[in-house]
Amino acid sequence: MEQNNRAPLIYIHAGRFRVERGLFENCSKDGMMVSCEPGKEIVGGVVRDLVGRKVIRDTVSISGDGKQGAKVRDVLVENIKAYDSELRGAVEVSDGAEDITVRNVYAENCVYGIDIQDHGQKLQINRNVTISQLEAVNCKYAVRNANHPFGHSTISISDVTARDCGQALQLKNTENYTIRNVRVFAQSRNGQNAILVSNCHGVSIEGVTIEGGAAEGAGLLIENSNRVTVRNLTIAGTRNSYAHGVKVTASHGDFSSINLSQIDALHVGAAGILLEKGKGGSLSDYTVANNRAQVQDLVGGRGRVIENNTGPSR
Repeated sequence: MEQNNRAPLIYIHAGRFRVERGLFENCSKDGMMVSCEPGKEIVGGVVRDLVGRKVIRDTVSISGDGKQGAKVRDVLVENIKAYDSELRGAVEVSDGAEDITVRNVYAENCVYGIDIQDHGQKLQINRNVTISQLEAVNCKYAVRNANHPFGHSTISISDVTARDCGQALQLKNTENYTIRNVRVFAQSRNGQNAILVSNCHGVSIEGVTIEGGAAEGAGLLIENSNRVTVRNLTIAGTRNSYAHGVKVTASHGDFSSINLSQIDALHVGAAGILLEKGKGGSLSDYTVANNRAQVQDLVGGRGRVIENNTGPSR
């Protein structure tokens, strides 16, 4: 049966709901979905203490209508566990969700732990999403953010552990991101970066430890983004196959205000911190200071400050 002919086991279209203490097994689509009908907003709800085992898509899906701009707001999702989701993961927040809190989530053998996304429609804007206490094991992503550049904003992610995942965080096309306390262990798939920040503006990242990676990219890749501050990021151990601890690149357009400090990335394959640009890109007003890393600046941008870094600059 095709996916569009399947349905969630629980389908909620009204606010002030409560779903607690449930088990979903072998579901052909979602375990439960909270979704606005066209033009009708959903306000208020609690979802907690649910387990999904071999749910094909999401154990919990939270979604606005996306066509007329109706939102789903003020929903708490907590204590969710998902195992062996073939196409999705534990929790999806999408298509016009606002003021959503997701906490205490465990995902194993899924595509992702938590996903924040739209489906390509300009009214599907997600705002004010808070994620905390997530553990993902053997997933493609711990947190995936598949937003398009429609005005998504204000997402907070804290206390994330990714074990044997392809990518811990994939963050795209969003303004005002706060990332705190992320631990990445034994990244399992070659060629990816442990954390990707792409076309995001106003980003604060603090307290990241990456250990035992098998990737060939960077621990953290920042591309085409403005106003990004990274502090206290460690590539742990004496043997890692990452080429760089932090890589900043501007492939097209003008970008500025990147601040990197307290980066510990001496034991990587190349420069611990790399700044570069493409033919159509520029980078200015960046500060790289007080790091334990070799710094390679291939940009030479206006207003740069590079000082007090351990290891020779390249």
